[in-house]
Amino acid sequence: MNDDNASKAIANEIDERARDLLPPQVRSISELIAYRDQVIAQYKASSPGTPAYTSAAASWTAVNAVIAPITSLGQFLALRNEFKRQQGKLFGLTILIILSLGGYALLAGGKSELSAELAPKIIFKPGAGWTDVAASLGKTCGSDPLNGTLLQKKAFDGWVSIRLSEPGKCSGLELTIPGSIVTTVGLSP
Repeated sequence: MNDDNASKAIANEIDERARDLLPPQVRSISELIAYRDQVIAQYKASSPGTPAYTSAAASWTAVNAVIAPITSLGQFLALRNEFKRQQGKLFGLTILIILSLGGYALLAGGKSELSAELAPKIIFKPGAGWTDVAASLGKTCGSDPLNGTLLQKKAFDGWVSIRLSEPGKCSGLELTIPGSIVTTVGLSP
């Protein structure tokens, strides 16, 4: 739809509601615009300080007070009409995005599970010489030693990152700890 047809459609919608929107002496939006143009011409033709200028300024203020909400309504109707026109495309795009994100989630989820299966299993045993915090962690989690998987994260020299897998109370907790207190399970030296 070109701009002229869109403007005419909006003007027609406003004209259908003219009784509710426009002053009683104005029957259509085109009459209101013609009156506004007449007021602007009077405003430009008069000199500041003259009675004609004061009258034109008062008329401009009055017509502007009527046109401002009509302009806002017209802009809303233009946006609404454009949205209705593009609604099918937006719906299709939404479906495409949902399917893409779902496919990505499936692929990412599968990849995550695969790397978790290949990650080295570890046993984390905070024992003598380890801080009270680690001993408290073992006590809170209800297991000593704690089991988990080694993460492929960068850590400080001599430290490793792990994700606890057992017991269920602390499952998923990620820690960076000294490598000396971690034992890998099922790997040959």
